Amino acid sequence: MSLKLKDYTLFEDGSIEVEPSFVASLVLRGVPLEKINVTEMNEEVEKFNQFSQKKIGKKEKLEEISFKWSLPDHYKYMNVEEYLLNLSEKIVKDDLYEERLNRLAIEIELFKNLQLEDVLKVIIFVVDEFTRQKVTWGVGRGSSCSSYILYLIGLHDIDPVLYDIEIHDFLRQ
Repeated sequence: MSLKLKDYTLFEDGSIEVEPSFVASLVLRGVPLEKINVTEMNEEVEKFNQFSQKKIGKKEKLEEISFKWSLPDHYKYMNVEEYLLNLSEKIVKDDLYEERLNRLAIEIELFKNLQLEDVLKVIIFVVDEFTRQKVTWGVGRGSSCSSYILYLIGLHDIDPVLYDIEIHDFLRQ
């Protein structure tokens, strides 16, 4: 069974919560047992815990994270899909132009399906604010560089289409 982003919850302390059926997948990936929590205890997890020195737990209460700032209305109510489609004007018209347009459409659908549009609004706001305030940041880091949308927004300077980097590296699909 393949673990996807929507199948788990990651907490501030680095622990992860999954359905019991995904425990084996996490163990095989090398996730430390003390970092694994299940949404519910079942017979298999309880049996595993009987024979293991380190136990798989169950979070009793989810800790809410509250933010003390709010997104400006312009960003809060923006139509992300329309904004992203307008970015197609920034796409270089070279041999990879059609591939880049296709990649943009695929990523828009992926972000929508994963309900990450609000995250994109925040990223757009941060990039715009950094640009407005003339803040310098790196060319790119980690798996975010595999997102063509984040490249077009200006979060990083790595064109993943040019370097044939799959979006799945970022969204863990």
